[in-house]
Amino acid sequence: MHALRSARLAAALLALALAPALAQDAKVQPTERPFLWVIEGDVPSFVYGTVHVPDPRVTTLPAVVDQAVDMADGLFTEVPMDAGMQMAMMRHVMLPPGQGLSTRISPELFKRLDAYVKRKGLPGAAAFEQLKVWVTGMQLQLLEFAPQLQAGGKALDQVLYDRARKAGKEVGGLETLQEQLGCFDVLTAEEQARMLELALDALEAPDDGKRVAPFEQLIVHYLAGDLDALVESLEETQMGTDDEEAAARLKKALIIDRNHRMAERIGARLRDNPGKSYFFAVGTAHHHGEEGVVALLEAQGLKLRRLTAQDAGTLKKVPAGAR
Repeated sequence: MHALRSARLAAALLALALAPALAQDAKVQPTERPFLWVIEGDVPSFVYGTVHVPDPRVTTLPAVVDQAVDMADGLFTEVPMDAGMQMAMMRHVMLPPGQGLSTRISPELFKRLDAYVKRKGLPGAAAFEQLKVWVTGMQLQLLEFAPQLQAGGKALDQVLYDRARKAGKEVGGLETLQEQLGCFDVLTAEEQARMLELALDALEAPDDGKRVAPFEQLIVHYLAGDLDALVESLEETQMGTDDEEAAARLKKALIIDRNHRMAERIGARLRDNPGKSYFFAVGTAHHHGEEGVVALLEAQGLKLRRLTAQDAGTLKKVPAGAR
């Protein structure tokens, strides 16, 4: 029963993107500074930075992004986001048979986790029993989106993927789930437990009226279009750990190595399909710096230019016969 309960909880929390669409608030205005780059050429393609949350402020797209999606012949997210992803994901986030979260962390930490999730209206830490330690920590951070989940919210990446699929476009992923989720295997059991402890520390901190929810600061920087501030906010948390060596190890596996892999696959797809236009949507942090996806694509000889909301209407679809 614990395994089944854990699977159901993980499916609800992890698969933000697989739920029906959240109704958009008419008052929500799209950002004026989207993280959208055009890869210039006879047939332009696009690189877009996302935040993997179901917040309407994020999922309300600027017109220039709408136009880029409409122009593209195919759309690729980090991993394929089809209906089979949820079950495939479960195989990567659950502990092996015979193992449980309660045996991977101290009794004191498990008791603390139990008390916290019960205060949030969940059945207790036993619901997480079959999940890996790092997964549990991430799910705690996502609890702030419980209202959106209950309303059927889905993350920006899934909004884009579903839209492209519905339009009959080619869809797919730049990575496999194993490549993406396997990054956390660089952390020891002790390091994962410490990350869970720190997540609880942050969530249980007294609210002095100035406290910012874990994802809120990222969303603020995202809407402002400030890539440096967004990444700085992430780095201030040292990837969720207070161990500098572990943070560096995780950053290399989770960000840098994946940047190189995704940039190589984007470049290869463009070279192999010169007559097609593509829209590549990956987490915004992957576009930052000299080893970010944008810089790595430029190193391949591609010319990229960041667009703004004012570029809406300037994008023109290349007729199929002219390609």
